[in-house]
Amino acid sequence: MSRVLALLLVFALGALAMAAWTRYAAEADAHRIAITQALHGALDAAGETGRWLDEEVLVREALARGYALDDQIVRRQLQRRMRSALLAEAPPEPVNDAALAGWLAAHADRYQAQPRWSFEQVYLSRASHGMALDAAAAAVGARLAARPDDTAALGDPFPQGLRYTQVSSAQVEAAFGGPLLQRLAACTPNIWCGPVITSLGAHWLRLLAAEPARTLTLDEARSHLRADLEQDRQQQTLRAGLDRLRAGWRLVDDPAGLGIQPLPAAAEHEHGEDTP
Repeated sequence: MSRVLALLLVFALGALAMAAWTRYAAEADAHRIAITQALHGALDAAGETGRWLDEEVLVREALARGYALDDQIVRRQLQRRMRSALLAEAPPEPVNDAALAGWLAAHADRYQAQPRWSFEQVYLSRASHGMALDAAAAAVGARLAARPDDTAALGDPFPQGLRYTQVSSAQVEAAFGGPLLQRLAACTPNIWCGPVITSLGAHWLRLLAAEPARTLTLDEARSHLRADLEQDRQQQTLRAGLDRLRAGWRLVDDPAGLGIQPLPAAAEHEHGEDTP
């Protein structure tokens, strides 16, 4: 054997030995379980080292066998921890008043104060008037037309009162129903209108003041604005982090690897190797 061949053989054997050692070292390192001296000492003192080691080995073997991939509870916990890690690695920009004002201007339709109404009513109870409710309501209407401010002796008591100040549309609808709210919105201010017939009885209404819907001020909406803007920035941060992570992965069709049924032929092109 020539000297050159001998050197080549030595080199080849050395390379094989190095590869074998690298593989052995990787496998050996993969089966190392690191523990701090303090924890090790505490476990030994409590006689819990064996139990702790059993649990660690079970977790690591389960991960090595891919059991986390088909366990929905484990998957959700891993996803939650990764989302937290992405937010910690690139925290969203802090929210200040300028950012809140900009968000409010861009999404004013989300932060609206409802219309508010001030009005009074003359109420006729359905229980008290029965079949004569319509006639009684017409008679009250005639008296209101003749003497609009003489209401003391007219109508019946109402559980929630007869006069309302700056109540929201939602409050009016909750107390009286949608038809009365619609009629109230169409009333001419300071003129009795009606009667509005509801399940409760008959209502004559006099609109005193109406405040239209408006955009909330920064101070009024601050807490909601902050929550919404912080959530939006977190979602943007997560999206950027996920896009960065996804750039290192490729989706391939391998039903056996996921334990699912093969895709229909028509759907194969939708989930091919080039899917991001």
